[in-house]
Amino acid sequence: MEISDTNNCELPSEKYYRKLDNDTKTTTYGNYCDSNENIVSGEHPLSILTSRNFVINFNIGECNINHSPIGIDYLKKWKIIYDYSLNYEHVKCAFQTDEDCSENCKEDYCRYILSIFNIYKGFEHICSNATINQRCPYFWKDFQKNYSETSHIESKCKDVYDKLGFYKVKMYFGELGIEEYIEQYESTYMFSFFEKLIGYSIKYYLSKTIHY
Repeated sequence: MEISDTNNCELPSEKYYRKLDNDTKTTTYGNYCDSNENIVSGEHPLSILTSRNFVINFNIGECNINHSPIGIDYLKKWKIIYDYSLNYEHVKCAFQTDEDCSENCKEDYCRYILSIFNIYKGFEHICSNATINQRCPYFWKDFQKNYSETSHIESKCKDVYDKLGFYKVKMYFGELGIEEYIEQYESTYMFSFFEKLIGYSIKYYLSKTIHY
């Protein structure tokens, strides 16, 4: 497998954030912030007042800071889930035979699908119908739909996962004393032969043994 060009394999969300990081000044809002100074100087007072009034009356909600009870780890996962809505069509296209989708990005995108699989399995448990959980993002249904359209890609990545040493195993995901497990991809180097054989991680049982 040839080494892929990182730039060619850049996901739409990554391109967006890279461009955002490269922007040194947001002139649109800069004009609004400088409007009082412009009004005093006599520069187009009517148009500046109109724009300033629109921002104050209609966009002020976007500037409000709301306290979130969600921990930073889950907020990071929310971001990955949200970004998938920007990326899944691009990833899906890369695994088709269409000439427009012929970028040599299989390994990059298989790694991405692996991380999406792990997050999906975790939130599938969190956002189940029987659970009312603040950690479930409001855009979960959209993520479910988008994931279902690309879930077949996982099987196309088996050779990549074998090469990179990733192994699917059941990980402990219990809450409130209930033992539950979800499927996750982890590096084979993290697991013993016994764990690979039974398909379960024994880390949870080991930690309980040490604790007691």
